[in-house]
Amino acid sequence: MYDSSLPSSWQEQFSPRERDIIVELMAAHSVKEIAERLELSVNTVKDYLKAVYHKAHVHSARELVIKFHASRPPASETREIPSHILDNAERLLNARYFDQAREWLIEGVRSCTSAGNIQLWNVTRDGTWLILSQPGQERRLSPTSQLLRTAMTEGFGHLLLEDPGFEAELRRLTALQIRGEALGVRLCYQQRFAVLLLSQPHNHRFTHREAITARLFGQLASSAFQRAQRPAMAAQA
Repeated sequence: MYDSSLPSSWQEQFSPRERDIIVELMAAHSVKEIAERLELSVNTVKDYLKAVYHKAHVHSARELVIKFHASRPPASETREIPSHILDNAERLLNARYFDQAREWLIEGVRSCTSAGNIQLWNVTRDGTWLILSQPGQERRLSPTSQLLRTAMTEGFGHLLLEDPGFEAELRRLTALQIRGEALGVRLCYQQRFAVLLLSQPHNHRFTHREAITARLFGQLASSAFQRAQRPAMAAQA
């Protein structure tokens, strides 16, 4: 989970999972609620909070909230969206055909993120199993994959290097050749579903902006696919 309202200095100061915790805390969720929403144990959330308090030089959630609001820049000081992201987003929205939209989605994500592996799969269910398909390919994935489950139920999933069970999750995703930190974005169109998967980021981690950009392109692609003139066929980059 990401929130662009976090001060830019906090994006570098805290790890992705710590930022998730902060966002939940700013939404006034309790430790138990945070644990449930992020699928972590209560003790793990408490450990993350201790690390957050230490890095922020505060001693309580109340002090963190105060420091958070004091650190937020005025709206006039927020960063503008880079022009290359806007250009690729506009091109994707103007796509008339499915193949065109699919190609520009992959190209846009490749040019606006550091992902070394970008995949787009159609998603269906067979009982509790997730069936991911591309032309001439099909993968049967366990529903226990946290990345896929979160992406398909909440619209966005992020597999972090420091997540408990990281190695086990990679083993569940072996069939997709996912390596290292990964992002998953759900696409919805014409009563169908697809998932956009990004992995192998530069320097082993995706930045906050890359995660936001992936979500943006997923939403734009859903809109483009909805208007496109012939059935979509997922592709792998």
